Amino acid sequence: MLEHGEWELVICNDPDDDFNLTAEITRNGEILAFIRRKAGKPTVTWFKSGEDIDIPFDWFSQAVQEAGRRLSASYLIE
Repeated sequence: MLEHGEWELVICNDPDDDFNLTAEITRNGEILAFIRRKAGKPTVTWFKSGEDIDIPFDWFSQAVQEAGRRLSASYLIE
């Protein structure tokens, strides 16, 4: 888990993908995005929001790197 104030990166199992790891980006507990692997490549899925959201860039960059590292490691185990 990686936290920055209201922002959090949570690495968890994806029940829709045979429980492979996924990363959730949340803001105040609300899931805004998923980072996961599709066809062996990392993807980011953003959910629609009713407002413009400013994401701290340094934290986001660190979160994407951490998610990539953790998700890649999970696929090396297979």
